[in-house]
Amino acid sequence: MLTPLDIETTVFRRSMRGYDRVEVQEFVTRVAADYEFLYKENMDLKEQLQAMDEKIAQYIRLEDSMRNALMLAQQTAEEVKASAQKQSELMVREGEAKVEQIRARMRDEINTELRRLSELRQRGEQARAQLRAVLTSHLELLERQLPSVESGSGEQEPAQAAGAAGSAGSGS
Repeated sequence: MLTPLDIETTVFRRSMRGYDRVEVQEFVTRVAADYEFLYKENMDLKEQLQAMDEKIAQYIRLEDSMRNALMLAQQTAEEVKASAQKQSELMVREGEAKVEQIRARMRDEINTELRRLSELRQRGEQARAQLRAVLTSHLELLERQLPSVESGSGEQEPAQAAGAAGSAGSGS
């Protein structure tokens, strides 16, 4: 690229019918000044462009970092959600297992109590049967003894016994 110094130091050859030296020199000076201004402006713009490129690169890195953080947060949220889902399913299964254990234990206890109740009923029936048998045998015994008492075969009724004792004492 041509620099302002290159323009100022350029020397033109002379020719017989050449341009006016003073006019050429003034024109070259003006061109050099304008070119210097444009050159500096171009350099400033290049620096600004470089600064903007650096900021854009920084923003791109920041965007990438934020995108990665967002993806990580989403992934973490999904993992937490999945973990919570698994945990809740496990808790439900454990709860159902405990409920089933309690039901089984209660069924066993109910069955045990029903067996005890059945045994108690059987014992009650056996006791009633034994008591009936004893009462029946006593009743039969009493009924067998009752005809002999009624016929007077040795045992008297209490009123008769008292009367007989009184008459025996007066006759002597």
